Amino acid sequence: MTEDGINFIMQVNYFGHFLLTLLLVPLLKKSAPSRIVNTSSILHRGGIFRLDKINTTGFYYPSHVYCISKFCVVPFSTELTKRLVGTGVVANSIDPGAVGTHIFDTVKPKFVGDIIRVFFSYFYKTAKEGAQTAIHVAVDEDAGKVSGAFFKNCKQTYAMTSAYDDKLAKELWDLSATLVGLSPEDVDKCFV
Repeated sequence: MTEDGINFIMQVNYFGHFLLTLLLVPLLKKSAPSRIVNTSSILHRGGIFRLDKINTTGFYYPSHVYCISKFCVVPFSTELTKRLVGTGVVANSIDPGAVGTHIFDTVKPKFVGDIIRVFFSYFYKTAKEGAQTAIHVAVDEDAGKVSGAFFKNCKQTYAMTSAYDDKLAKELWDLSATLVGLSPEDVDKCFV
C-alpha cells in the first residue's frame, strides 16, 4: 500500500492516471482539440474483477492486480468520453502489445513466471514497436475523430465486453474519485 492507502500497483497503473487526467481536463479543454491516450493491455482480460476488492492487498496476486489495473483503464476512458462530449477532447485506450518488461516477475510460483516469460519472449515487441499504437492514436487524423475507442496495432478494435458496462464505469469512476480524495464537487469542477 502507498502512504495514502492505495494499492501500489493500482496507484501506478490506474489511480495516478485517473487523478492526473482529471486535473488536466480544464487545460485540455482550453487547448482543444486535445487527446487523451490511456494505456491498457491485452492482460485487461486477465481474470475476475470485483469492484469491492479494487483497493485491497492479499486478495489478488500482484500479477492479477496488474490485470485489474489495465482493465480499469477502459471503463475509465468510456466514462471520461461521456463527460467530454462537445469539448473537443477525445479519450481512447490502447493495447501496446506484449512489450519486453518484467511483468511476469511477480507470478507465483516463480518457475511459472519464468516459463511464461521465456514463452512470451518470442513474441515481445521492442519499446519502439510497443509505442506505435499510442503514437498513432495521439497524432493520426482519423483516430482524433473517435472517443471511447480501444486500439491495438494502430487499428480500432474492442476490449473485453464487460469493460463497456456503463453501470460499472460509473461505479468505478465514483469509487476512483473517492479513493484519490476528490469529492463529487471537485470532479465537477474539472468539467465546468
